[in-house]
Amino acid sequence: MTVIPKSNGVEFHHGGNIFV
Repeated sequence: MTVIPKSNGVEFHHGGNIFV
């Protein structure tokens, strides 16, 4: 899983899904 910090929160990449 990849976690990308964003200005409006955290974006989680797991498989082909993106959770913001």
